[in-house]
Amino acid sequence: MEPAVVKDVKAELAHYLDEATKYLAMMKKDFAGDKEALAAIEKVEKELASVAESQKAMIKCCENEKFDKTVGMACCKDLVKDVAKVNVAHQALLKVLAGKHAAGAKASQ
Repeated sequence: MEPAVVKDVKAELAHYLDEATKYLAMMKKDFAGDKEALAAIEKVEKELASVAESQKAMIKCCENEKFDKTVGMACCKDLVKDVAKVNVAHQALLKVLAGKHAAGAKASQ
């Protein structure tokens, strides 16, 4: 992988991770009194932290002077697996929030 590509990927991933972290912090404030929602948000945060660690490992691997494609692919696979876990946790969070929204809509009728 070319150094310029690694630099771009590193910056883009860091940006997305930072934005997701800020969004989750905002959601925690919004749902501070809701234990179920907080648990779902914290699950996403936990999985996001794993993505951040995998991203660091992948970048370190790719920035290595003696880049090994096999090792690089293993790092990328780890990152993809962690991102998939974030997606599952996020879908669960959305399901919790959708249920609360539906319950709130019924209550206001």
